[in-house]
Amino acid sequence: MEEKLFTLGPLNERQARTISNACEFYSRVLTGQFDEILSLARYGLITDRDGAVADIEAVRKSDLLMEEVKELLMGLAPGESKGIGGLHTPVQAQHAFELHKVIRHKLAEARGSSHSVDRQDPFLVRYDNSVPRPSLEELDPNPLRSEALQEIQGVLQALVNDLYWHLVNIKDEDKDLHTAFKRAKDLLRKLAAS
Repeated sequence: MEEKLFTLGPLNERQARTISNACEFYSRVLTGQFDEILSLARYGLITDRDGAVADIEAVRKSDLLMEEVKELLMGLAPGESKGIGGLHTPVQAQHAFELHKVIRHKLAEARGSSHSVDRQDPFLVRYDNSVPRPSLEELDPNPLRSEALQEIQGVLQALVNDLYWHLVNIKDEDKDLHTAFKRAKDLLRKLAAS
């Protein structure tokens, strides 16, 4: 049975960055980088029920506990983690990391960043070729303008086709170039009026 495909959007830059960060965080935790949880506390993103940021001593104690949990759950020593491409790395971590790379790449491209990791081809290394390549496209902030431009392109293409036909099929009396262009100009006026 074929898997269903989905698309997500539109997203603004902050939403895309949040999804990218969440995917990176998820992939890191699944590979045993539990210290990433404490990074959130260090940056003040994890607070107590009153909104207070944890003090340095609480983070230090939590770090020791995290290392114990990591050893108990995953058999990993302090500072050790699984590689993202490792044999026993959960496929969910790999999928999340690939999504992170795709979003990171598109955001860097959109802001003109030259940071090499962000600009690197997100599919340079793939961990699971059985799933489709995720993609993220930058949208035109004015979709009505895009629709109007597409309509104008269609009209211009029809105009070019008509002009080409008329120039190829110039009548004998229009053999001189001035008369041919006058007829083409008249045709343009007729098209503009319709």
